[in-house]
Amino acid sequence: MSRLVILPVLIAVSVSTVSSSERAEQMSSQEREIFSAGGVGFEMSWRVPEQKLDASQWNMKSEPPLSAAQAVAKARSYLASQGKPSQLPVAWLQLFHVNDAPPTCFIYVLQFGELWSDPSKGSLMVMLLDGSVVVPVTTKTGINSAEAQGINNSPDVLRLIRTAETLYVFPVTSPLKPQRDDKHMRLLGSEARKDIAQLLGNEGSWWHGLSAIAIPEPQPTNIGLLFRSGKDEVVLFFNSETVEGKFREIELGGLLEKNPKQEFEDWKRRYAQPELAFK
Repeated sequence: MSRLVILPVLIAVSVSTVSSSERAEQMSSQEREIFSAGGVGFEMSWRVPEQKLDASQWNMKSEPPLSAAQAVAKARSYLASQGKPSQLPVAWLQLFHVNDAPPTCFIYVLQFGELWSDPSKGSLMVMLLDGSVVVPVTTKTGINSAEAQGINNSPDVLRLIRTAETLYVFPVTSPLKPQRDDKHMRLLGSEARKDIAQLLGNEGSWWHGLSAIAIPEPQPTNIGLLFRSGKDEVVLFFNSETVEGKFREIELGGLLEKNPKQEFEDWKRRYAQPELAFK
């Protein structure tokens, strides 16, 4: 889950985040995406030839052909061979089923060290069950650490959310690739604005630290919110798990805590039904 410069407090991952046309293109070239990762200003994709997945099978009736300990050892060996830090602590390890593959097709995802604070202090790796390491492809970069930050770490963003003079809601039909929809923006009343400002403008509502999560897909239509005061504005895009956004030229990312997330879902059902029903 890395790009050239990594600073996110949030890392969101998906076993597959490609569209039908993109998947068809990959299949035509006999290569498919098995894992992807993204955060504030970056996206990466891990892809392998289709036939390579034959070596990454597990029937779940016995121990995996490659144990977690063996995966860690092989990952450390690979990192050392690439001249990268190989003795960092294991921060996260999980077996993922590969979407749209047979039910026995699995991969390991491993994270070493403090990936979110400094790319030199961490590594994210994807490994097949035969022990082979899959090298990622960068699909979105270009935002440096000065231009990206977490919502929980952004006092100006939280302040604008709390004090916004106007609030607009709009539908987001592709939550994993969100776009601002000025054509379908709807002005909300003071009660809706007050309720959401208290929730999203509270630093305590936001997760602090690193989070690595799987985002299910396909994603249903979700919403975006535009908070505006004078010429200043914050726009936020929501999917089922995470939040992206923009403030001035700063890319934003965040993750709501469990209870605030439920409160937000309740708020959406009360105030954003037209947008959630948008096709």
